[in-house]
Amino acid sequence: MTVPTVKRVLFCGIAAALTAPMPVLAQSGAPQGPPIAKIASALDVSSSALEKCMPRPAKGARPSRPDAAAIASCLKSDNASVTEKMVDRVLKENQPERPARS
Repeated sequence: MTVPTVKRVLFCGIAAALTAPMPVLAQSGAPQGPPIAKIASALDVSSSALEKCMPRPAKGARPSRPDAAAIASCLKSDNASVTEKMVDRVLKENQPERPARS
């Protein structure tokens, strides 16, 4: 390889090494909320009913564990067959992955 080719390969390698982690850093911001539409579909309720029964935490506050019994009770008006066990199962299936600690 000639010197200009080596420099070009080296430059491209460094550029790739510096830009590859950027998407990962961009995703490490605020955690995503629960997939409301997916959870609502699994429970056979409307997304608006689920949002009403499963309020989001205040901005900057740490989210608490959802109360499956309270959510099931609230959703009864939208689907009378919703049970606490169903809500608990669907919430567990859709819980966000915890970020890896380094």
